[in-house]
This record gives sequence, C-alpha cells and structure tokens, in this order.
Amino acid sequence: MFGSQHKSSFRLKGYDYRQDGLYFVTVCSANFHSYFGEIRNERMILNSFGKIIQGEWLRTPFLRKYVKLHEFQIMPNHLHGIIEIHELPLPYTEIFSPYKLSPTHKNKFGGKISLNLFAIMRGFKGSAKTIINSIQNEFVFDWQVSFQDRIIRDDEEYKRIVRHIKENPKKWPRDPNNPQSPTFKGVPSIY
Repeated sequence: MFGSQHKSSFRLKGYDYRQDGLYFVTVCSANFHSYFGEIRNERMILNSFGKIIQGEWLRTPFLRKYVKLHEFQIMPNHLHGIIEIHELPLPYTEIFSPYKLSPTHKNKFGGKISLNLFAIMRGFKGSAKTIINSIQNEFVFDWQVSFQDRIIRDDEEYKRIVRHIKENPKKWPRDPNNPQSPTFKGVPSIY
C-alpha cells in the first residue's frame, strides 16, 4: 500500500512547533491516488475535489487567527504549502528564534496540542476528508497518515522553497510523489 502507514518521524526533536515561524508542509493522499485533478501543459487543473482542498486550505487562517498562508500548490495527489505561525503567546519562552529549541514543550508535538502545526494540519486534513466523503460514495477518500514538514530557517531557504512550489506542476513527470515517476519510492516526499 505505497507507504500509507509510513510512521517514521522527521520532526526536529525538542523543537516547539507552536513557535512563530515558517513551516514548509507537504500532505499526500492515501496510496498517492490522484484525487485532486491533473497536470495539463505543465499546469495544475483542479477538479471538484481539488477545489475543496483549495477551499479548506484557504479557510485555515480564518479558523486560526495565528496562521498566515504563504505560497501553496495543489498537485494531483498532494499539497505543498508554507504556513506561518505568528503572534501566538508562548508562556515561559523567550524571544523567537527559528534555531532555538524551546525547553517548555509539553509533549512530543511541541506544547499545547491545539495551537501547533500538527493541530493546523489535522484540522485541514479532517475537514477536507469529511467534505469529500460526504458528497460522494464512489470511494473513501483519505490522506497519508501524517505529513512532511520542514522548518524554514532563513530567507534563502524560503525563496528556494517558494520557487520549488511554483515550479512543481512543470516537474510532475519526475515528482517523487508521482507513482508514474522514475523517482517514486512509495513514501511521501516533502520535495
């Protein structure tokens, strides 16, 4: 089953994922099935399910006032996006630094579970899944168990990731999340 149960963690140990910062995330559909549309002439054409994904993604900052969305791209079977967490009060922490590991985290996800990156992604994935499954009964839509993330550490890295996101539809034939690609390995890839 193409790694839909892939559980190894790439999370930065000890990092407080509630901290103000920029996070590059990738979330893939279960079994890498292309539910969201197709690439035509190096452009992503969203179908009705892709438009639901887009709508739920864009709704995120309205539901969570501490979130700002940056560049994102929906692909046939995954979404790449940059999420900014900002102005979230963090008791007992010092001034934010993307390189600082917080000594205050409460659990393996980094602090109060309702206000971190994982809660944001869980909410997005859950609402999109519920809507898609409520409007059709041909299949059961689901996501990969988790998602990939990378803490963006500086402006150069941010620019490189934005470029990657924008160019992703042009690179679909060699995308590591594309089952027809020679680079496909059966496990989700952030890039």
